[in-house]
Amino acid sequence: MSTAHDEPHHTDPRLPEVRTIADLRRALGRYGFPGDRERFDRDLSAAVEASPVGDLGEVARVVTAYRHRLLIRDSPEIMAALESARPPGWTE
Repeated sequence: MSTAHDEPHHTDPRLPEVRTIADLRRALGRYGFPGDRERFDRDLSAAVEASPVGDLGEVARVVTAYRHRLLIRDSPEIMAALESARPPGWTE
């Protein structure tokens, strides 16, 4: 079961506070990388379907990964590093 110490405190005023799966979905739709919300829904569904009853560790890993994607997307330093790491001529 999750407790208050399991999750980092919300400190970045540029991002909304994410307390629920619904909050995360909304934040990914607005602040995430293109396609993040759709991929999150697919990955979350797959994790739930594959999880044994009583063991939602994979679900927690999916949620954590996508919460971190929001932090990455909002970090100018990380985004600059990603941009500089692109090979010449790379397009999305």
